[in-house]
Amino acid sequence: RYLAPRRGGSTDVSDLSALQAADRFRAELLALEEQAIGRLISAYQLLQKRLQSQIDSLVAELDAMKARGEEVRVYKLIRLDRYKELLQQVEAEVTRYTAIVENEIDQAARVIIDGAGAKAKALVAASLPGNGAIDREIMATWNALHTGAIETMLGFLAADSPLRIRLRTLLGPAVSDQVAAKLVEGIGLGYNPRKVAAAIREATGEGLAWSVQTARTAMLYAEREAARANYAANPQIVETWTWSSAMDDRVCPV
Repeated sequence: RYLAPRRGGSTDVSDLSALQAADRFRAELLALEEQAIGRLISAYQLLQKRLQSQIDSLVAELDAMKARGEEVRVYKLIRLDRYKELLQQVEAEVTRYTAIVENEIDQAARVIIDGAGAKAKALVAASLPGNGAIDREIMATWNALHTGAIETMLGFLAADSPLRIRLRTLLGPAVSDQVAAKLVEGIGLGYNPRKVAAAIREATGEGLAWSVQTARTAMLYAEREAARANYAANPQIVETWTWSSAMDDRVCPV
């Protein structure tokens, strides 16, 4: 179920304390994050299925070399066309996949930024003393930032942002290099072809881990910095703020 507030969605937390409201908004962010990551995982599983035939072909060739009594050595591996084709396809497939990662980051971040102003305002209102007339007078001076202004301020959604450039240019080659390293290591250690295949699949999985980490970081950054921008735009109300965090294994100790 899509829990994150959409445009015009309710951010009424008038019956909650500031900490309770923050916990609710955090839960909504995690729900949005889980949906996006679920789609990334599904897309990457399809990518790995497309690579499987290339992996099988390379393993079959290594099997054939062993069946002929030929010792499989690293220098022979790197001369094989199947080896080169696999690395090329890994890089191409992962590079295409980065478009999906970019889209997920873009869509999630825009939802987050779009709701940031209302959430920040609601949290500030929940932090006030509770005197209805005075609270309304204070909140009447709230300066609502335009979504586009926050997007420009954060910068990472721009087509030429460092985040997008790194995704497009580095992820594919990095996964390809990881596969090559695992192959060379496996052959060097004398792994049988089946174990080599398992090592290749493990290496391709690094691309998913890296992309999920990037997407999570971008979403959390958008939530945090969009809130900060709204607080900073209202110095007549907000003098300081406090970060709150759950004490669990998802949280960086810093």
